[in-house]
Amino acid sequence: MVNGYPSNEVYPFGEVILESDDIEESFDATIPTSVVFPAPVYLNGGTEHCVVLLSQSNEYTVWISRMGEVDISTLLQAESRQVLVSAQPHLGSLFKSQNGSTWNASQYEDLKFSLYTAGFDESATISFFNPELNKGNQQIANLQKDALEFESKRVIVTATDIIDTSNFVIGNTIIQKDANVSGDYVGAGGSATGDLSIVNAGIGYTPSDGNQFTLSNVPLVTFSGNGRNATADITIGADGATNGVAIAATINAGGSGYQVGDVFTVGNFGNDQLGRNLQLSLSNVTGINELIIDNVQGEFETNVAKPLQFISPTTGITTMTALAGGNTVVDDFELATLAEDGLHIKVNHKNHGMHSTLNTVRITGVKGDLKATTITAEYTNSDSGAISIASTAGFETFENVGVAATNPGYVILDDEIISYTGVEAGQLVGITRGIDNTRTFTYPLKTSIQKYENNGISLRRINTDHTLQDALVNRPITLDSYYIRVNTAINGVDRNSGSGLNKLYINTAKSTGGEMMFATQNIQYEAVRPIVQTMTLPGTAISAELKGISATSIDGNEISFVETEKTAINIDEDSYLPEPRMIASRVNELAQLDTLPGNKSMELTFTLSTANSNVSPVIDLDRVGMVLISNRVNAPISDYKNDSRTASLNEDPTAFIYANKPVELENPGTSIKVLLAGYVNTFHDIRAFYSMC
Repeated sequence: MVNGYPSNEVYPFGEVILESDDIEESFDATIPTSVVFPAPVYLNGGTEHCVVLLSQSNEYTVWISRMGEVDISTLLQAESRQVLVSAQPHLGSLFKSQNGSTWNASQYEDLKFSLYTAGFDESATISFFNPELNKGNQQIANLQKDALEFESKRVIVTATDIIDTSNFVIGNTIIQKDANVSGDYVGAGGSATGDLSIVNAGIGYTPSDGNQFTLSNVPLVTFSGNGRNATADITIGADGATNGVAIAATINAGGSGYQVGDVFTVGNFGNDQLGRNLQLSLSNVTGINELIIDNVQGEFETNVAKPLQFISPTTGITTMTALAGGNTVVDDFELATLAEDGLHIKVNHKNHGMHSTLNTVRITGVKGDLKATTITAEYTNSDSGAISIASTAGFETFENVGVAATNPGYVILDDEIISYTGVEAGQLVGITRGIDNTRTFTYPLKTSIQKYENNGISLRRINTDHTLQDALVNRPITLDSYYIRVNTAINGVDRNSGSGLNKLYINTAKSTGGEMMFATQNIQYEAVRPIVQTMTLPGTAISAELKGISATSIDGNEISFVETEKTAINIDEDSYLPEPRMIASRVNELAQLDTLPGNKSMELTFTLSTANSNVSPVIDLDRVGMVLISNRVNAPISDYKNDSRTASLNEDPTAFIYANKPVELENPGTSIKVLLAGYVNTFHDIRAFYSMC
């Protein structure tokens, strides 16, 4: 009401539209028409309000009372029992309008109505749970193009004698006689010898007064390569105006397994155990007794009756010989690194939030690396016969073995996975449809069909769920990547045991996968801010509590998927939590959260309270959300003094780095003073590094 008349302002939730079927008719005003508002409507006390009825039709009427007339509900009774309208019970007025905007007051008339008020409990709670992370809310990530980095199997084979490498070259295929194993020769390792090149002379070594001093038999730490056990004689002196740097280095003990170009660092050495960042490069090796073989399929054997051989384009299969005479025999073999076992794939996935090896990731949409072809005839949803395709090149084998009933191949036709057991006259035969519960459809002529394999591995083994703890590499998880390990025993023929078909490994090291790969992810957070539309009236209040599951910070040791206690949080500002938490992917929720309601990761509970049963605080259910806050801070380095990666912006794995632009001094400086405004709590650290030339 404005100035005693109805206004155009409609209170929130105060408008209802009734259809004709909703109207109740009554000849004595005893049957009401019910009007139910979508929510309780708050009315300010000490203020005039009105109920307004509007219609575009003239056929609707309502019951009113008029002062001095008989109440219609008693009209048919004896005159002594009839009731006259003698007072207005609510001291209200009836307003009439021709157009719904200009109103005339009728002081002697009133509308017949019953208005119901809400009676509220002193307190009540309501809980909201996180939505499922899916493609619809863009929380199943579309990975960048070719985000999968396949790691081939790389093996270091040690021979019993020094190998004559003069007859074979990089790229030759290496095999073992009478053994089903092959790989590509990519390098050889031997004993380090000669002078070392100084890549970085380091700083702060002793003596630091410009005098020279040679330290003998200093152990070398391999920075790149696979060599071991070499030592060097290192001379410390002055380089121009800079004292305490390395000026020469020569191999003392050669060790084994080294290649030209390997880079060394050193630990602390000298009387004062000072200095850092020295890097040396190897220029010469001698006495080759190790072969580095990549893209290995199968297993080498330590068997004197099975010498190593190589395949030359000119001489064909040739048995390797030792410099001392006789055949080259395998003495030992080992993986170059744990990641290079031929089963690991690095997944580049930004902000994936899966920092614990307890996580499971579901990968979908990885495409094959054989160019797709097309079908040359319609294939209906009921067909199970041969599939005619434009080109069968490459379909004859699957996972490096010929296709047969004992080794079926797989193709993807549109979105349906189909198996086949042979290739005949431009057709795939031995068809089984709907593999992995994919749906069958009718496919028209020229529908795309592709071999369901990438890098020699069936995509049934890749487009599936992977547990991150299966990866065997050191530090398998970073902020923006993680490793998965292909299980070659499932989703196809068992190629893990080695019985029957050979053990299966990735063909080559490469990045691949296509543009439409998807991977599930978690959302990790350490602080929250609710985005909730509320209304708190005098005498009412709303408080919030958050309950969730724990998460593991990157490079941390917290245990994930543990139910947390309820934590009181602020409704209208940031709240910092006592531990990292997360909203888990649906795959992880179903696997890890059986004891929580609906397997949900987050429960946000509001407590609504009132001191007056006539009023209540309000939460708008259409505007309830949460801002989740996390910092991209990791701790991959523990020894800042001796870890040479800290001296390089490119090599440093720390995620949170600020580097200023180079500063050119007009006059030479003798010291550095760093001024920094920041906050550091008892659990964290900020370190300053400088570089000068």
